[in-house]
Amino acid sequence: MPEQQFVRLDKANILEMTVGFLKQRANSSFARGFSQCLQETLRHVSLHADLTHDDRESIKRFYVLQRTNQMRLMASTQRGLVHRSAKRSSSRVPLWRPWKNN
Repeated sequence: MPEQQFVRLDKANILEMTVGFLKQRANSSFARGFSQCLQETLRHVSLHADLTHDDRESIKRFYVLQRTNQMRLMASTQRGLVHRSAKRSSSRVPLWRPWKNN
């Protein structure tokens, strides 16, 4: 039977992963709220202001760029969390525990 390595997560690792997840979740909530606010503002401006076709196209480009950047940021944040936790758990030297004799 091939030798299998099981990684046992320490409390510190679990806490670090939890904090990272919650930060990412908060950033995601903020980004969604910002995007919704921007969308409502643009809708209001486009309904109640005398905008030229060029003005409307500029607003549309701005909104599309903002959404694209938001999606890229969220994707890179998620990849970073997964990569960082995998890297740390695989390259760590076991913690010294005085109550355990190895």
